[in-house]
Amino acid sequence: MTKLRYHRTYLVAASLIGMSLGASAPMAAQSIWLDRSQPIDQRQPMIFGMEFFKPGLHGDDQTTFATSSVFLSAWIPVTQHIRVVGEVPFAYYGVSTGAFSASDQTIGNPYLGMELRSPGGSVSGEFGLRLPLVSSESEAAFVGSFADLDRWEAFYEDLVPVTGMVNYHYRAPSGVVARLRGGPSFWFFPNGGETEVLFSYSAQVGYEARTVGLLGGLTGRTLATTDGDLGERSFHHFGTSAHFGAGPVRPGVHFRVPLDSEVNDVVDWVFGVNVSVRVRPYRTR
Repeated sequence: MTKLRYHRTYLVAASLIGMSLGASAPMAAQSIWLDRSQPIDQRQPMIFGMEFFKPGLHGDDQTTFATSSVFLSAWIPVTQHIRVVGEVPFAYYGVSTGAFSASDQTIGNPYLGMELRSPGGSVSGEFGLRLPLVSSESEAAFVGSFADLDRWEAFYEDLVPVTGMVNYHYRAPSGVVARLRGGPSFWFFPNGGETEVLFSYSAQVGYEARTVGLLGGLTGRTLATTDGDLGERSFHHFGTSAHFGAGPVRPGVHFRVPLDSEVNDVVDWVFGVNVSVRVRPYRTR
């Protein structure tokens, strides 16, 4: 069994054990749900984003409301069709059972990359990696992993993932939109272990107008370098999202449900809120 498949099994088991203990004693690259529709151009503003994910842990009523993960992101244009992207993840786990309470928190693996867009804007590419700051497993890392399986590697310990993705965005004159995304992630383990390969993919349809955007669709990940049936090596979510506003501040919400039994045994749903802020850089004449 490869290291990645072992961690997949351990992650589910450890989370279930952690919630079981909580009943009697106190006890994961780039978001597709955040509005980033602003064209890439040096005349356009920088974009800063914040995402808050609240997972509904299965059969759990003792974790605190603050049990969640947060992603802080920035997109900085450097040329007409290129922008630098950075992201810092954070996860928190808290439990309160009568007179006893405990908590755990961790900073995840930061992301640094580039985004390149075609002159027409319908096709874009992403390339980046995460820095290995998560050094050990914790309850907070489990929360972060299950809160967003599309970014599982953000809370995986001793890992350097390198990711390349291709995006396609179509918008009809009526406002109907379709978005496709896919590409591989290569997981390198600095302390030893086989290199692992994952494929991520998503398909979304919705509607975009000047002041509102609605999306719904499927996201998935497949572990390409592990044994077993395809269903055992894949994770899928169905999600919906909405963002609002035409000014520099654009809030949004999203809701996702896992479609795989192993994940459903740990988390029933994930609710999120987000906001993107456009800041026009100062330029001298």
